[in-house]
Amino acid sequence: MAKGIRVLLANNDQTERTRIREILAREKDIELLEPVADGNECLSRALSQHPDIVILRSDLPGRKGIEVAENLYMDRPDIGLILLLSGNETDDIWRQMVLAGINEYVTRPIDSQRLVAGIRKVAGIKRKFTGQTNGSRESGKKFITVTSARGGCGKTFLAANLAVTFARQGPKVVLADFALNGGDASMFLDVVPQRTLKDLFGVFGGLDADVLESMLQRHSTGLALLSSPLNGFDSLKILKANAEKACELLHQEYDVTIVDTDQPTSELAQLACKRSDLVVVVSGVDLPRLKSTKFFLRELSTRVASEKIKVVLSRHSMAKEITDTEAEAIIESPVAARLPNDSALVTASINRGEPIVIANANKPLSEAIIQFAALLHAPTAPAPTSGRGGLRRFFNLTA
Repeated sequence: MAKGIRVLLANNDQTERTRIREILAREKDIELLEPVADGNECLSRALSQHPDIVILRSDLPGRKGIEVAENLYMDRPDIGLILLLSGNETDDIWRQMVLAGINEYVTRPIDSQRLVAGIRKVAGIKRKFTGQTNGSRESGKKFITVTSARGGCGKTFLAANLAVTFARQGPKVVLADFALNGGDASMFLDVVPQRTLKDLFGVFGGLDADVLESMLQRHSTGLALLSSPLNGFDSLKILKANAEKACELLHQEYDVTIVDTDQPTSELAQLACKRSDLVVVVSGVDLPRLKSTKFFLRELSTRVASEKIKVVLSRHSMAKEITDTEAEAIIESPVAARLPNDSALVTASINRGEPIVIANANKPLSEAIIQFAALLHAPTAPAPTSGRGGLRRFFNLTA
């Protein structure tokens, strides 16, 4: 019968390999697969055998431990990675470890308690992240990206109001503003960010749940906010591994993650869409935006399953020259939600930094957003009622 945690060891030092084998043989919940002594063989075996944990010596022949980790982090983010260090590495090793997705390290000489504790810790984190616990699938968590083909569609307005709606239901919710050129999510919520995405991506000593938590601000609803830098910053400094680690931690730590993106072609936006359970595409109901949305949806469908894509039509004027039916025909896609025009309330909501689902929950626009939120993610239990009827009672919202 297979043991709980399957471990692949890559180590070309026979003495050290034997010691690790002896340490792990005493643990009933750990199964050590046949060790390998080469980086290339380790990568091949890890991809074919799907271990829970890979332990890598940093100076492997063929392909260094960091290089193997980088490849596994990209192809199999569900595998936990532990690096064995000599203790003589340069300071740059910490940056390399973060970018390679290393979850834990052990310094020689090998301490048996630290090694075993590290294996169990990393296995627990990875199983929580992938939703795998004793073969069962953890349900309820959602990673939702809100994007649009062009600006001016109300994307950030919708993302902020969806996040607040979820937060008021009770789940642990985070809104991540992934706009690299000065996003507005914090302004829409009247939150002054103390630390931003720039600080998060500037961490090279180890990006983990505690570091992530230190970067977040809290809205009055309990919503956690990861803000975009107000003045933007050089997107070339955002490395793919760092961004993926941030997405992994958000998905791991929060019941609902809402990501607000900037340009749909940005690497951050594409990474978020790839990880998402649902991708919300917001479009205006004017011909230029509908045309852009059509081509964006065609491209997006090559990377994201069609059932994960939810289109929202947002009307910013009273004009009805293009009907909803005509809009669906133009974008060649069904529409999941329609947001009615209420430009006066939207402008007031933005200027005050007060989400419309809080300030004016009884308005048609708020009702539409709340209904759409229920379509995206149903709460595990109804919120306490306050005597009100309809949707506001179910979501425990007040006007």
